[in-house]
Amino acid sequence: MLEHINEVSSDSQNNKDGTQAFNRFNMVPAEDLFVPEISIRPEQAEALLVISSLLNSELNPGNVLINLVQHVSGLFKASRAAVFLRKNLQHELTDGSNPHNVFTEEEPLADIGRLVCAANWGLTDLFIDKVLKFYEDREFSRLQTIRSPVYIEDIQASQRLNGLRELSMREGLMTMLTLPLLYRQSLIGIMVLYHSQHRVYSREELRLLTIITNQAALAITNSRLYEEARRREQEAEMLAEASRVLSSSLKLREVLSVIGEMSTRMVGNTSVVFIVRENTDQIFPIGYYSKETPPPELPEYIPTKNSEPVRIGQTIVGKVVQNATAMFIKDNTDWSRIAPFIRDVEHVNSLLCVPLKVRSKVIGALAIYNITYQNPEIKVTPIEDRHVTLLQQLAERAANAIENARNYEAERSALQEKDLFLTLISHELKTPLTSLLGYNRLVNKRLEEESLEKIDLNKLIESLRHYNGVMEGQLDRLQTLVEDLTSISDIETNKLELHKRPVDLIPIIRNKINEAEQLAKQVRMPRPVHHFELRTNPAVVIGDVDIPAFERVLSSLLSNAVKYSPRGGLIKVRVQQALEEITIAVQDEGVGIPEKDLPHLFERFFKANNSPSKANGLGLGLYISQNFIKAMGGRIEVQSEEGKGSNLTIYLRASAPLKSNY
Repeated sequence: MLEHINEVSSDSQNNKDGTQAFNRFNMVPAEDLFVPEISIRPEQAEALLVISSLLNSELNPGNVLINLVQHVSGLFKASRAAVFLRKNLQHELTDGSNPHNVFTEEEPLADIGRLVCAANWGLTDLFIDKVLKFYEDREFSRLQTIRSPVYIEDIQASQRLNGLRELSMREGLMTMLTLPLLYRQSLIGIMVLYHSQHRVYSREELRLLTIITNQAALAITNSRLYEEARRREQEAEMLAEASRVLSSSLKLREVLSVIGEMSTRMVGNTSVVFIVRENTDQIFPIGYYSKETPPPELPEYIPTKNSEPVRIGQTIVGKVVQNATAMFIKDNTDWSRIAPFIRDVEHVNSLLCVPLKVRSKVIGALAIYNITYQNPEIKVTPIEDRHVTLLQQLAERAANAIENARNYEAERSALQEKDLFLTLISHELKTPLTSLLGYNRLVNKRLEEESLEKIDLNKLIESLRHYNGVMEGQLDRLQTLVEDLTSISDIETNKLELHKRPVDLIPIIRNKINEAEQLAKQVRMPRPVHHFELRTNPAVVIGDVDIPAFERVLSSLLSNAVKYSPRGGLIKVRVQQALEEITIAVQDEGVGIPEKDLPHLFERFFKANNSPSKANGLGLGLYISQNFIKAMGGRIEVQSEEGKGSNLTIYLRASAPLKSNY
């Protein structure tokens, strides 16, 4: 029935054309509103045919609504009109459940979207905003219940329109008629007719409007269904294209570029790809793509370069990785807490983040958002709940592409490392073998040169002793190389076995210093002079170590100190015990280590860029030393400044804790 909204009663009255008008309390039985046999004037019948034709000839929702508003307004002499619709289609409701499995900081979405003004004729933006709030707060739920036209004869006198009366007066509005748009008895929206003069609708006019709005609801629903089907088809095409493009490359950089471009074609204008670092709880941004550039007055900001890694469980990215669930944050401005990779000056109003999963394992996350910089010229498509499923489908393809690219690059890196390893091994084997072969020939030559008559036995013995010393050194070098290779194999296959026992470390350290000093003196003339200085506190330090492994570590640290001090100088060795911890520091005055090389110092085959030309080797000494010390329950730390030398310190637990005097 027609619900008449007013507080003052009045009797029925007749229009000049003889039809009965509806006053403030007249209501039409609901069943009468759907009677098709009505008497209408010829011009109304013609208008009805025109409207029906327009409604049935369009599949574009925008055109359907514009045509509807314009013709209905003209037919019923409305000064202004509007159509308000629920943003999403009714069939997307799933009994209050969340169809996208989206979790926000509020409750999960459980309706079909907010009310929007889908078509407007003559109303100001301010008035529309107020009307939308009026319907959203209370009126639309009431209309869902009554599902009948509501007529307000005097807007300015209606107590029901509190908050709108003053604005309506400024707009010059007198009468309004709200017509439900019903599709299969479901309210999909409303059409509202406004009049600047007093207007009373007859029973026949209401019936005619009911027929029009029923046809309109059907046409609107069909056009929206068509539009949605077309949108889904376009999304399917984009996903198919994404699959094809992502599978065409195994280079991680290219894959990340494709993900950024494809994701921002679907949703938002900016995306960031995050990856969990293996065997850690840290998540790093590795891919960034944005269609918008910052204004000239703002510095360039790229999350992959300027933002810090996040931890699993922290910020929106960490929570998405931890829970393996998408998160959609709307209208939130505290990005420093939720998403620190977003700056306030970018003016982001929503963020959608989905997990990157490969076979149920979360390897990272993909974040999408719109950057506007508060620039009205930047037009963005709002991120909506319907985009969650789309982005999740893209994320599945992206995760597989990232994993394939990472595996490919890891395999390629392993092959390159293998080639480098073989090259280094060949070089390291060739050098001592060539030296051994050369000195062996010298020995034979000297023996052949000396005749029994003119033999200088002392000179011959001195020469042979020198040759023997050199060959012994090269054999030691070969033995060390073999031991390093064996240690590498044990470390990589987790077969490293150490046999620790309590032992006084000072004699071992003193012995290895003597050996290093002797080796330093064997370098050909002219040779730099290295001095070694040992200081201990206390005099006896008992550590629980594997002696051969500990000796290997000391030899490596002392050898590096000599190698990286090409001009000689003092090498200090300091041994101290503080309660239960032992520190053994080896400090040189050499070339030092560049700051950018410090994080890689204990990696396999790594040698600093400023290595002296004679600082040869495989680059395995510190890698093996670190693993040996770890296996003994300790660690090695390095402090260095380029041009001022280095200080490598071993930390071990003492077998016999030092007693404190306090």
